[in-house]
Amino acid sequence: MREVVTRLRDRELTVSEALKQRLTGVPMPEIFDEDEAPVIGTESEDDSTAARISQFGTAREATLVRLRGVAAEEWDLVPEGGGQPIRAEARQLLDNDRRALERIVALLGAPTPAADAGARTPPDR
Repeated sequence: MREVVTRLRDRELTVSEALKQRLTGVPMPEIFDEDEAPVIGTESEDDSTAARISQFGTAREATLVRLRGVAAEEWDLVPEGGGQPIRAEARQLLDNDRRALERIVALLGAPTPAADAGARTPPDR
């Protein structure tokens, strides 16, 4: 599961940085290499899955802040030099999230009815 979360985090950081570049003109840092995952600056190989989820959350927050600043008319503009409109990029990101969550659920397995019933509290009478 850690690998799924790591890919989710790395994809989010890449999208966030690309969006920053597109909106501000500030180039992406030279930390990206074809064979190397993007670096947030706080991660290490020993990070727990929970830490990687937190790093994903930080990167997602940055993405959402950037998207909030996009004017309505900019969502469907094709960028100069080619590429996809922001709306298409956002949809791809959501599709990626859905696939990652499906993989996580498959890895964790569905809860058994007995375990699920034990988590419920009886109604007040």
